Amino acid sequence: MALDSHPQQPSAGAAMNLSASNALSVPHQPVQAWRWDAPWAWTLGQQVAALGTGVGVALAACIASLWPTWQSITALQQAHEVLLAQQQAGEQMRQALPELQQQVQTMRVAQAQHKPTQASNPAAWALPVTWSPLTGAAGSAVSARWRAVAQGPSLAVTHLMAQLSQEATPLQVELLRLDHMGPWQLRWEVAAQAPPLAPKPVSTHRIDGGALLDEQALLVHWHEQLSRQPGRQQWLAPELKRTREALEAFDLHQIEWVGWLQQGNQRMAVVQAGNTLHRVAVGAHVGRQHGRVQHIGDDHLVLRQIQRNAQGHWEPHFLHWPTPKVALVSNHTTPLSPKARP
Repeated sequence: MALDSHPQQPSAGAAMNLSASNALSVPHQPVQAWRWDAPWAWTLGQQVAALGTGVGVALAACIASLWPTWQSITALQQAHEVLLAQQQAGEQMRQALPELQQQVQTMRVAQAQHKPTQASNPAAWALPVTWSPLTGAAGSAVSARWRAVAQGPSLAVTHLMAQLSQEATPLQVELLRLDHMGPWQLRWEVAAQAPPLAPKPVSTHRIDGGALLDEQALLVHWHEQLSRQPGRQQWLAPELKRTREALEAFDLHQIEWVGWLQQGNQRMAVVQAGNTLHRVAVGAHVGRQHGRVQHIGDDHLVLRQIQRNAQGHWEPHFLHWPTPKVALVSNHTTPLSPKARP
C-alpha cells in the first residue's frame, strides 16, 4: 500500500475552530489599581487624573488666600470714593466761603444800624427775673449793685443768656440745675442804681437750648468766668472742694449756743440745731457762709466766713457768734469796797 508523501492539511472549518479555542483560552487582564507607594507604575490615565486634581487643589488654595486681599482692595476703593466725595464737598464750601463772609458782614452792618432803635425800646426778659439789692458785710444796702435770679426750662434760659451777652458785662454769673432733670437756675449781678431792663427782644429763631446747656464746652466757659473773680481761687475754691458738714445746712440764727465742755486738752462747744445737740471743735464749719471755727470762748465762737465784699472780691470775714449782748449797768449799783489790807 502506497503512502501519501504530503501531510494531510487541516480543513478550513477545523482551522477556524482552533483559532476560536485559542482565543477563548487567553486569560482576561484586570485594570491596574492605584498604587500610592509607586506612582511611577500608574497608567497614563491615572497620571493625568492625579495631575488635574493637584492643579485644582492648588488653584483653590490660591483663591482662598487671595480673597481677604481682594476684599481689602475693595474696601480701600470705597473709602477712596468717600474721601473724594468729601473733598469735592469741601471744595464747594471753600468756594462759597467769600459769599458767606459777605453775608455775615452785611448782617453785622444791619444789626449795628438797628441797635439804637432796640436800645431805646427794650423788651421784656425771656424769663421772669427777681431783683434784690446786695447788702454789705454790716447789713447795709449797696444801691450800686443788684442781684438777679431767674429759672426755667433750658430753651428759655438759653434765650436769657443770649440777652445777657448783649448787656454790660455782669459782675458774676452762675448757672446750676436744681434737680437732675429739673429746670435751670441762672443768677447774675450787675452794677447799677436800679434793676436794668431787657437790652433787646428775644430772637424768634429756634434754638436747641437743651443741647447748649448740656454741652461740656459751655460748662467750661462758665467755670472760667467764675474762676476769674478776684479772691475766688484763694478763698472760696478750697471751701467748695471739701466735704460738707452737718451744721452747714443751717443758718446761724437757726443754731443756739448751749455751752462748752473740756475733753482732755481740747475744748468743745455744744450747740443745738433743730432737736439735735452737736459738739463743735476748732476747725469745724458752721453756717452757710463757709464759717470755720477759729476760737471757742466761754460763751461764743469766733467764725471765719468767706463772703464777697461790695466790690465783688471774695475775702474772709471774722464773726463773733452769738453776738455779744450789751449788759445794762444800773446807776444804783453799789461799788464793791476794796478789801482791807492786812
